[in-house]
Amino acid sequence: MRTLISFPVVLVALLLLAPHARADDEPTPLKEKPELAAVRLPFSLDDVAPADGARPEGWTGVASATAVPATAPSTARFLAMARDAGVDAAALQVRCIPLRKGDGASADLGVGAWVTLGVDAKTFAPKLAAAAGEHGWLTKNLAVPNAVLVTWGSNEEAADALQRWQVATAVQALCEKGFEAIASAGQAGDQETARRAFMRGQAMIQIAGRTEPEAGVFHALMGRLLAQRDPAAALEHNRKALAANAPVPPPARWIVVAAFEAGQALLTKGDEDLLAEATEILERGVAAEAASENPFMRFGNRYNLACAHARRGETDKAFAHLEESLRYLKSAWQADMAKEGGASQLDYPNHFEHARTKDSDLEPLRADPRWAALFAKYDPAAKAPAAPAPKKDTDGK
Repeated sequence: MRTLISFPVVLVALLLLAPHARADDEPTPLKEKPELAAVRLPFSLDDVAPADGARPEGWTGVASATAVPATAPSTARFLAMARDAGVDAAALQVRCIPLRKGDGASADLGVGAWVTLGVDAKTFAPKLAAAAGEHGWLTKNLAVPNAVLVTWGSNEEAADALQRWQVATAVQALCEKGFEAIASAGQAGDQETARRAFMRGQAMIQIAGRTEPEAGVFHALMGRLLAQRDPAAALEHNRKALAANAPVPPPARWIVVAAFEAGQALLTKGDEDLLAEATEILERGVAAEAASENPFMRFGNRYNLACAHARRGETDKAFAHLEESLRYLKSAWQADMAKEGGASQLDYPNHFEHARTKDSDLEPLRADPRWAALFAKYDPAAKAPAAPAPKKDTDGK
């Protein structure tokens, strides 16, 4: 198997040195983070609400807000509640999306609302609770007191469907933007900026996990963050990320990463009883790899899958995946080397040599006649075969 050594070195170093969410998924409460005290919420409304035009499957936008009852959530109603509670309207952020499913009088109606407060407004919470009880609204906190999802539906099924969509939208966005913040820390010009960016990103991911603890996207990110600090915890997170019934499943590009991490961890254990699970997980990563632009991941999942098949005695499958893995990485490496500067982070020659002479998982393949031909074909020094010359016409032209 091959370890993941091609992630940006700066980011990996930061993840190793900076504070992480605890492995037991009970992150340190935000109130214990004095560096975040100046900003109650480590995110804005745009970080958790959907992009304009986003809709749950089967639902369409309502052309006029008057098409839904006056008791449904609306921006005007929230602003009025804030005024009644003595909250500065400038501190209130609201996005309400009226929605319809079906046509005519039988259509289901609903409203999804994302509400965030930039200040601690203890008197606003009772107003919201009273309105929810009076008008049949569903409310769900985003793991912090000042951010709430509010849902109204013309029937219970509609309300439940919209609430699930709102939770999924918020959790997905918090995880993705949290990771973006952490990644930006690796590009920061000074240590303090890097530390604050990391803390903001970590806080967003923690909030996502508290809002939906079984979210696949949350577990995929936790698996990535804990991969080098706590491999055992990372493996369990990645297993949850890949669960078929995980709510808020990871996007395909994170399935590729989670499969690589989990599959490699299982192979490393050296337990033959785990090979079937490793194979199944790595196959899922390969199935999702078309969505990954990372050539190392396209190489890594196939390479580890070749290792799993080799150890299971499935020689034909092992050779097929091994060739694909070498082809992916050599092609990407050559493309990098052909660019101005002639450098690549992929280090294909090192990966090639590791596979050819060092990886014990591939030992069952080395006596096969196909071995020498395969490694001659994908030797870093070997050039791509020349295209065949065009055939001449029968009249000799």
